[in-house]
Amino acid sequence: MYKQRDYKKLLLLLIIVSAAARAVLASVLELTNDEVNYWLYGVYPSLSYFDHPPMVGYLIRLSTLNMLFDSEFFLRLSSVILGSLNTWLIFLTGKLIKDEMTGFYAALLYTGSIYLFVITGIFIQPDTPLVFFWLLSIYFILNAFANKEIGKSAGNNLLLAGLAIGLGMLSKYQAVYLWAVLLSYIVIYDRKWLKIKELYFAIIISIICFIPVIIWNIQNDFISFTFQGERVDILKSGLKFNYFFTELFGQIFYNNPVNFILIVLALFKIRKFSFLSKNNLRFLLLAGLPLIIIFLIFSFFRRTLPHWSGPGYISLILIASAYLSEIYKTKKIFIPGIIKTSIIILILILVFGVLQINYGVFDFSNRGAVKPTELGKNDVTLDMYGWRQAGDNFIKINENEVSEGRIGRDAPVLAYKWYNAGHIDYYMAQPIGKNVYAWGRLDEIRNYDWVNRERGNKENINEAYYISPSRDYKSPGEVFGKSFRIITPVDTIRITRGSIIVENISVYELKK
Repeated sequence: MYKQRDYKKLLLLLIIVSAAARAVLASVLELTNDEVNYWLYGVYPSLSYFDHPPMVGYLIRLSTLNMLFDSEFFLRLSSVILGSLNTWLIFLTGKLIKDEMTGFYAALLYTGSIYLFVITGIFIQPDTPLVFFWLLSIYFILNAFANKEIGKSAGNNLLLAGLAIGLGMLSKYQAVYLWAVLLSYIVIYDRKWLKIKELYFAIIISIICFIPVIIWNIQNDFISFTFQGERVDILKSGLKFNYFFTELFGQIFYNNPVNFILIVLALFKIRKFSFLSKNNLRFLLLAGLPLIIIFLIFSFFRRTLPHWSGPGYISLILIASAYLSEIYKTKKIFIPGIIKTSIIILILILVFGVLQINYGVFDFSNRGAVKPTELGKNDVTLDMYGWRQAGDNFIKINENEVSEGRIGRDAPVLAYKWYNAGHIDYYMAQPIGKNVYAWGRLDEIRNYDWVNRERGNKENINEAYYISPSRDYKSPGEVFGKSFRIITPVDTIRITRGSIIVENISVYELKK
């Protein structure tokens, strides 16, 4: 057996190296569609928002020092920091349920997960604080259950779990699932907890944390709850097997195929090996499997996103780590080959992803077969490429148009749909002090419905730019034909990757 200090030293090294890698990637990659939306959370603080609770906005304001530094790195800094804390937290949890070997293996498998390392550890998303508070909740709950007698320590851990779940609910509605898990476990397996007052105080603490979201929804006709409810409504369509397989393979990829196989193997070996106490195993299974199964069932009826089930895999990683610890506890192998393979696959995916985004290893633009206004629409990597180019070009276009007297210096920018508006806002309009207004239905503009109002009545705009990327082009006549009398094409910004044009961004001037 290796000495305990070896695990701690390697854990520290893992945290430092992974944090450095994530910090570099957070600096060089342009913002995703979702991230430019959450940037607005930081710009416009609120009790809550149309699509999510406010915690991600709080983190953005904190990491940017109240929006003083708003580069991609500072917007994502809290993800880098919390990702490191999560690696430490899952180590502590693994150590709690079994031993330090389990904790170290859990930290490695956590690092190997695309969902945990990339989506919540590099990108700034509601899942970033959700995963942190999810892990914290599990740690406090298991700490409470570790006490044979329900004394002061157990009660305090339960109160802390209530706080962590409440802050998780302030991050993403999904965190309420942990209360369903905890109460189900108590009712089914350990009813003595129903007799202690700390359980009910913990519920109250969670509700108090969630009050800002409740107030905002009351003020806005419960629009956020309605929107999220419609996303998982399974009564509107028949069976969609293609959606199911997209969700299933998405889960496998997001959590790393090696991690997934290891989890499945551990679950099949539960009856053969007693590698976890019965109480810990029951709780971890409840915290993971039902959530994953629920979204697989939803996916039969409507489109889902693989990261929705991501938190459920956290507790299954702990089970898999305990299984590996049991197998390798008497062997002179420090890091099992299967874990090394998981890390190698993550590295390969990261390297390929960065090369594809920034250099276009594979060309998905289908240039010869599409119209100029559809160029790049099949290349999802362009979500995170070309916007810096677009911003530099638009500055020149605007200076020329203003100096020639064709448009006023204060003319705003109009865009169609929230994700186009967000990228145009952050990369093209903000650097030269212009406001962006989004056009479309509420579900198409989301938080921009509130941003539009913050920036003034868009109906009073007499002249403006309209910008539309070819990946999601919408003609100005179709969007603004009834609002503006004169529509003039100004220029087309050609986004190049290497020497290849991969996207066209059309710029128009609109006048009443």
